[in-house]
Amino acid sequence: MICVMVVPMDIHGIEKAKAPKGTLVLVFGKIVWTPDAGLIATLQTENVVGKLKYVARAFNTKVLAFPWVVPQTNDEAAAQRTALAAHSELKEARAFPIPELAKYFIDDDDEPTPFMDGGEFAVAMARAAPEHLAEAIPYLRAPQRADWFMDALFDVATATKDARDRALIFDAIAQMPVPPTSNKHNKTYVAALTEGAVAYRAAKDTKNAQRLDEKAAMFGKKR
Repeated sequence: MICVMVVPMDIHGIEKAKAPKGTLVLVFGKIVWTPDAGLIATLQTENVVGKLKYVARAFNTKVLAFPWVVPQTNDEAAAQRTALAAHSELKEARAFPIPELAKYFIDDDDEPTPFMDGGEFAVAMARAAPEHLAEAIPYLRAPQRADWFMDALFDVATATKDARDRALIFDAIAQMPVPPTSNKHNKTYVAALTEGAVAYRAAKDTKNAQRLDEKAAMFGKKR
C-alpha cells in the first residue's frame, strides 16, 4: 500500500476586510507558461477572483496575482479558503486588501494586464504601497530572478516624491542578492544602496541611512 502525504495549502490574509478592492497572489506547484482560463473561471465562480478580461499572456513563473473579491464576512472568507484549498495545483495563497494596487496591474511593457507575475506584482506594490513592498518581494521567486526587476524598481523609487517611500523601495533592492560585476544590474544595485541612504537621511532616519552606507562601503571593499 502506497501512502501519499497531502501537504495542506499555505493560505494567508484571506479574512473579512473593509477594503473595496484587493489583490490575491497565488503560488503554483509548477511553472505557469499560460494562465489556465478554466481555473480562473472556476475561481471567479467561487467568488475568489474578481472580474477580469482573460488574455493568454506568456509567462515563466510560479506566481500570479489577480484581482481579489474581498470578503465582507467571516463566512465569505472561510468559503474562499475552502475553495482555494480544493485546488491541488495551488500551493500558496496570500491576500492583500490594498485598494491602490488595482490601479497598477501593469505588465513589464507598461501595458494594462488582467494578472501579473511575481516581479510585476512587486513593482506594482512599490508604486501603490511602498510600506508593504517587503511583503511582496518574497513572491519574486524562481524561476524569475530578482535582478530582472531591479531597474524597474529603481525607476519607481526615483519617481517617488516621498522620501520615506523612496527609501523603502531602494532598500528593497538592497535586500536582494548582489548581482555579479559582470551583470548589467550590478550598477543598479550599488546605486540603490547610495540613493537609499540619501533618501533615509531626507526622511530623518539616520539609523537606516547608516546601515545602507555601511553596506555600500563593504560592497566597495569587495570590489
